[in-house]
Amino acid sequence: MTPADIDRLRAAIAAVAQERNSGDGAVSLGHVDALLDAAAAVLPQPTGTCELCGTAGVAVRIGTDPDPRVPQLVCRDLAACARRCEADEDAGMPGRTYTHPDVLTAGVRDGWADPETDPTRIDWAPRQAAAAIPFRVLDGRPVNPRERTGIRYGRNELGHWGERLAADALVTVTDQDGRRWIVMVERDDGHGWALPGGMVEPGEDPITAARRELEEETGLRLDGATWRAGAPRYVPDPRASDEAWMVTVLARTDAGVHEHGQLPEVVGADDAARAAWVLADTYLILAEYLATAYGATVFPAHVGMLDEALDGTGARPPSRHETHPTDGPTEGAA
Repeated sequence: MTPADIDRLRAAIAAVAQERNSGDGAVSLGHVDALLDAAAAVLPQPTGTCELCGTAGVAVRIGTDPDPRVPQLVCRDLAACARRCEADEDAGMPGRTYTHPDVLTAGVRDGWADPETDPTRIDWAPRQAAAAIPFRVLDGRPVNPRERTGIRYGRNELGHWGERLAADALVTVTDQDGRRWIVMVERDDGHGWALPGGMVEPGEDPITAARRELEEETGLRLDGATWRAGAPRYVPDPRASDEAWMVTVLARTDAGVHEHGQLPEVVGADDAARAAWVLADTYLILAEYLATAYGATVFPAHVGMLDEALDGTGARPPSRHETHPTDGPTEGAA
């Protein structure tokens, strides 16, 4: 098979992947079959896992590409691949296989990724029992309870299999003109600006985790503040897959009234490139402020959560069960 044949084959398969990920319906692979038929005699022995249908031991490598959205391992028998893909489509589970290389290297080395590469070897009963949002396990593999991401198999950019619980801190202040400001951080992974937050560690409750992450990422410590936590919610994290996803708890507090030029100091640290107070009378004003001041956008996983929190839905006094005083009550708790 000539380099030109490989290029044509890879372009055709990339088109198939784009069609699959768009969710426009079943896959048509007729325009690829002829190329594979002609190349079958010179293709290497299939041993890998197909990135289109997720079947192990049937795929050949067709090259390398810096764009992770373009499949590199595909079934030698694309007709069978098409049937498997269409079966997944009918079951509502389209997509491909992908786990970022950092998950399997730095993630395992630094402890933020599951070392297990095969989810069917995981004991799922304890994880399902502990989940904030119930999820199914099919044939030993976890199933995202809220959305289809386009990454059917694998963990995409997340380190864990299944659900991981996080907590995010929403800290508000009001300036002398009655305008609202919130603390946000610029993520160091290029996914935009977000609320300070991170994973809930074993033994922590979400408010404790949110307070810890707030201090780690911004240096802001609010002794005496009263916090309240919302219900766990699924967030559409761009790093997620159909087998690895995020659930978060929004923890809220209010830091009172401050002169605009005298807001509490915040400094980006840990995995925050920088931290700042952002004008946030409404979500639209927040988004416009980030675009104007920093040429930036909101982290996609936090768009819906911030939209609801800032524009009034759920804005009610906390119940006795929602309040969580840290070092005593504080006036002006949100």
